[in-house]
This record gives sequence, structure tokens and C-alpha cells, in this order.
Amino acid sequence: MNLGDTFFWSPDGNREHLYVIVTDPKKNDGRFAVFNFTRSRGGTKALTFKIGDHPFLSRYASDVNLGDGLIISLSTIEVEILTRRATVHQPMPMDQIERIVKFAVGHPAVPGEIERLIKAQWNLI
Repeated sequence: MNLGDTFFWSPDGNREHLYVIVTDPKKNDGRFAVFNFTRSRGGTKALTFKIGDHPFLSRYASDVNLGDGLIISLSTIEVEILTRRATVHQPMPMDQIERIVKFAVGHPAVPGEIERLIKAQWNLI
């Protein structure tokens, strides 16, 4: 797994979402930050991706779910992929990843640990 990779996953076993890796899994002892996409509700604090911004986003606009960001380990997601509880999808272009991380820093919904990891990885301190 690499920065910008995406995968379908349901960490709670309910509904799968597309997750995007926004920090490098090969750094920070294999711990990295991810956000998922959900159907857009818009709003001033929403980061909305249009249909076509990623091949998965083909039916409706989607917001980056900043409040449900997670820090996971490379070993955890590798097991999830091997056991088919997660499915790798096409990577997201780096300019879109940069858009996400810049929007996430300072956003009130982003958990502090994720914001610190993003700032360190992207030199946004």
C-alpha cells in the first residue's frame, strides 16, 4: 500500500466505503491516516468530490468524511485485503490527495492525532 492508494473497506462490518490513504504507510512505523468518502451533503465545511474525480465516484458527488478518519497499521490493512474484507481500488491522483490534506489541517472534525500525523508527513507544521 502506498500514499494515494484507495480501497473498499468496512472496519465495523456494516457498509463498505472507499478509503484513501493520505499519509505514507512506509513511514511512522507502518501507521497511516485514511479518510473515507460518503454521499455528499455539501456545506461550507465539506470537501466535495464531483462525479469522475475518481473512477469510484461515478453515481453521485461525495464528501471526504473528515470526522471518521482513522489511523491504521499497514499490517492490519494487509490482513484485511488478504482475507477479502477490503478490496484495493485505483489510486487517487496526488493533486487530489494534496487537496484533502490541506483541507483537513485545521478542520474541526479531524481528530487531533490524524492532524498531527498529516502535518508531520506533509511538512505543514
